[in-house]
Amino acid sequence: MWRPWGSEKPDYKKKIERLQEASKYGFLHLQDVVVQEKTHLPPFIIPKHDYHLPKSVDSISESYLHKYNVKEFGVPYAVSDNGSCLFNSVSLALCGSQDIAKELRVRTCIEMVIKKNRFTTLPISSDLLWVSPNYISSVIECAQECGWSFHATAKRRRKSHNCHVDAYFLH
Repeated sequence: MWRPWGSEKPDYKKKIERLQEASKYGFLHLQDVVVQEKTHLPPFIIPKHDYHLPKSVDSISESYLHKYNVKEFGVPYAVSDNGSCLFNSVSLALCGSQDIAKELRVRTCIEMVIKKNRFTTLPISSDLLWVSPNYISSVIECAQECGWSFHATAKRRRKSHNCHVDAYFLH
C-alpha cells in the first residue's frame, strides 16, 4: 500500500486504547477524544486483496446455511473469536485477511460518535432498540478493543466503509 513519503500507518491498537480509556468517562469525554483522533486519521485505503491466504470454513455456520437452504451466498469463513467478529469478518471480505480489523473498529467508532445526531434521528432508530442496546451503549462497546458489535454498529460500519453486509438471524 502506497503512503506519502515520511508518513507511516497509524497505530490502531493505541488508538483503540485511547478510545477505550475515554469511554470509561462517558460519551462526552469520548466525543472529545474522537475529535482529536479524527484529525490524525489518514484517508481509508483498502489494501490489495490477497486471494491466496488460507481460510478455514466455519462448519457450524455452514450447517445452518444448509439447514435453512441458504446456500447461494457462498461459503462462511471462520474468523478469530476475540470479540471483534464483525470487524474481523469485514476485514477478511475486504482484503483477504483480518489485518485491518482494528482500523475498521476505530473508524466505525469515530463515525458513530461524529454522526450520532444523524443516525439517532433515522426512522429505523427506535426499532433498533428491540435488537440492540441504545445508541450510546453501542458506541461505548465499539470503543472497546473486543467490545460486542450490535445492529447499530453494523449499520454504521456499512455506511462508513461503503460495503454491503448481509446478516442472517436464524430461529
